[in-house]
Formats: sequence, structure tokens, C-alpha cells
Amino acid sequence: HRWRRRPDPSRIRVISESGGLARSVMYADTRPCEATRRAPRAPRSPLGETAGVRVGCPSRLDPLRCGGPEPSQRVPGVTAPLAGALVPELRPLFNGIEKADSFIVDPHKWLFAPFDACALVYRNPELAKQTFSQHGEYLEPINKSTEWNPSDYAFNLSRRARGLPLWFSLASHGVEKYRSAIRSNVELAKHISKEIATRTELRLVREPELSIVVFEVVGWEMADYENWSKKLLDQGLALVLPSSLRGRPHTRFAIVNPQTSMELLTEILDSIRK
Repeated sequence: HRWRRRPDPSRIRVISESGGLARSVMYADTRPCEATRRAPRAPRSPLGETAGVRVGCPSRLDPLRCGGPEPSQRVPGVTAPLAGALVPELRPLFNGIEKADSFIVDPHKWLFAPFDACALVYRNPELAKQTFSQHGEYLEPINKSTEWNPSDYAFNLSRRARGLPLWFSLASHGVEKYRSAIRSNVELAKHISKEIATRTELRLVREPELSIVVFEVVGWEMADYENWSKKLLDQGLALVLPSSLRGRPHTRFAIVNPQTSMELLTEILDSIRK
């Protein structure tokens, strides 16, 4: 049987007017499997509930309503730009995450690591170990060990240790360096949004909360954004991709590099006038 997401008005939270948080519930798909034509099993209770916000979204965070303090009231999984929670003044934006049973952080999104790994944090790791541990007579002596084995907590199997680049970077630079880099991204987003607001040919879609600045060019259609984006890329200046929200085209600065400067972003804006 396959797993699928099924709308449930009592428990699902769609993308908000601000373009923020989305929640979904995962159920067992009880339709017959096309490959085997076996009869469907009896309906089951929800497999799990998730809440997620991507760092590439319009940089708005609705409250993380992750249920109550009891285990039955908690949301099993949350994915969001949680690296921002490392910065004390940004931590209130993520209130509620402490009630989740687990959450993930993609290190290439704001932890300055190569695209390769996922940082997964459990409230109760033992439950994950019971779920993901491999069993077989020849493996049982290993399973009895109390040593930490990462392959027991996810679908790692025989894959290489993908998290080492992040680990070495954290160990070398320290958490405070990461806080400083994230903070500089957020401050730069605020500065460039103020600059955008002063330009009559541009319209800021919304004030940024984190480091994504979404704006429109007055009178432009999607083709105009695409041509401009290609020109910037051909020049080797920047990768600024178009997007849309509810059918309305726009573009955005996704500031996740601590070396990005105000001068560079201003140069990109100036290119719109040329």
C-alpha cells in the first residue's frame, strides 16, 4: 500500500495569506495496490502530522501551533528554517517547536553546508531506534550494544557519513559564528527591503521576517522576470529566480550567504532600470 496526504479540514492548515506555515496529515492509502490487486486493508488512524516552512518560501512564519504538552497533542514532525532559532532575538518566531516530537534542519539552508545532509533531532530517540534498527540473526549482537549507531535512527543503511562536513564546520567555527552569520543575513534583508521601498518601479510584497525579500517590478510579466534572471546569470552577477504567489509573478532575494553585501544587492536592483 502507498502512503498519501488526504485533506482533513479539522486538522490540516493550508498556506496562509502571508504565505507561511503549512500543515498536513498523512494517512494509509487503503486503495488496492495496482501491482498486486490485493484487497485494501481496513482504514487506519492518521500515520502522522507534519508542519513545514522552507527557507526559500516568502520568509513569513505563522505560529507553530504544535499542540499541547501531552504526547497525544504533539505534532510528530516539523521542518522549517530552524537555523534561525540559534539567534536569541529570532527564537520567539519559532515558539511551539519545543512541543514537536521531532524536527529537521537542512544544513544547506542557512547552516552554510554543502547540499547533502539532513540534521534530524528527536524528542525521544529510542522510538526512532525501534523503528529504524535493522534486525537479523547476524545483526543481533550489534543491536545489543549501547553504543550510539547513527544507522539506527534513520534510513542510513550503508550510506556514507553525510553529516561530517557540518559537524567539522561547527566544531571549527563554533555556534557563535553561525549566529553572527545568520544575524547578518537578517539585517541585510531589512536594509535591502528599505531600499526597494524607495524605488518607484518596485513594490515590496511583504516585510521580511527572516532573510527572504520578495518584491515585484511594476508592469512586469513572468517572461520579463525570466529574461532578467537569465541576463544576471549570463553575466555571472547573481542567481535571482522568479516565482509567483497565487498566480502573481515576483522575484526574491534569498540571502543565505554571510558574504553577500548591500552593494551587490543594490547593483542587482540597478540592473532592472537598464
